[in-house]
Amino acid sequence: GLNFLTGYVWARAAPMGEPAAPVVAAAFGVFEPGLIAALYEEARAQTSRDDVLAAREQGAVESLRELLPGADVTDAVAALRRGTDVAVQHLVGRPLFAGLASLPWPEEPLGQLWHAVSLLREYRGDVHQAANVAASLDAIQMNLMTESWVGWGRTEYAGTRGWSPEAMADADADLVRRGLVADGTLTEEGRRLRNQIEQQTEAALAPVLDAIG
Repeated sequence: GLNFLTGYVWARAAPMGEPAAPVVAAAFGVFEPGLIAALYEEARAQTSRDDVLAAREQGAVESLRELLPGADVTDAVAALRRGTDVAVQHLVGRPLFAGLASLPWPEEPLGQLWHAVSLLREYRGDVHQAANVAASLDAIQMNLMTESWVGWGRTEYAGTRGWSPEAMADADADLVRRGLVADGTLTEEGRRLRNQIEQQTEAALAPVLDAIG
């Protein structure tokens, strides 16, 4: 009964339990909070947490079975689990990762592969968001700074996260006032700050990657 967006929000939030909508919005970070809250409440009204957790695992395993028919993923899972074993020692400030880490590992090897990479995805996302917050960037500005850093069109990415044109314009104006953006592109100071955010993110991941090898 879920569509793409309600399925995305509920399946990604469900490992954390059934938190209040503002908690989900805070964890997701770059999305407009009202959008996330509405999608989350709509999804919870349609299906239970247990059902969505079961469906996300089943769907992932079936998809991987089609993509990797007959694949032996034992070594890959073992390597990734070395990394996740290190990551679970650092739960503080990582809500989406901690939620996933609280779930039991799937029994099927393909399910274990999917769970491992999902853990690492959320771990990186959580530490990346923390680095952005430490740089005094709000949710919209995280999007706008990344757009310029990558080379996307202005608001091309932020606009897909539910933000209004007015809100994006206000956030962009603040970046200009701070000397981080000029003429729609990152200034030298803006690029230095965005590079620093990436470096801090990678530094947090270094012990995990070292364990994987």
